[in-house]
Amino acid sequence: MQEHNIHLTLVFLGDVRADLVPALQHMAGAMQGPPVDLVLNTAEYWRHNHVVCAGTNLCPPALRELCLRLGAGASDLGIRTEARDYVPHITLLRKAERAPAQRDFSEIAWHASEFVLIRSLPRRGSVAYETIGRWALAAPGWLS
Repeated sequence: MQEHNIHLTLVFLGDVRADLVPALQHMAGAMQGPPVDLVLNTAEYWRHNHVVCAGTNLCPPALRELCLRLGAGASDLGIRTEARDYVPHITLLRKAERAPAQRDFSEIAWHASEFVLIRSLPRRGSVAYETIGRWALAAPGWLS
């Protein structure tokens, strides 16, 4: 995984019709919430899709709430979202044939003061990401 592609997915939207993107951007821009601190403390291998990722055994309530609200907002726009529990993770390696031999690593503190809307652009053998929206997460007392 290239460093500039590392991200934590909040809601997977799949293919979104171009005419819905402005409404999606408006909905996301109306979201308010505090910055999020997350500790990545698990290394995982997902055999079903051959992915190695960093995860956590504790999802902060503010992160879960933001994901739920964004998912509900997308659903209100007619955009289908995945109907499963949110599992915060950062993909580190795709197309992994097996779990890495070394699965221990030091905890990684992840601080998010913003969230973005990203468009996936398939490339031969990989994917590139384009940011099409960016919004701040503000501490209580700073929300407008």
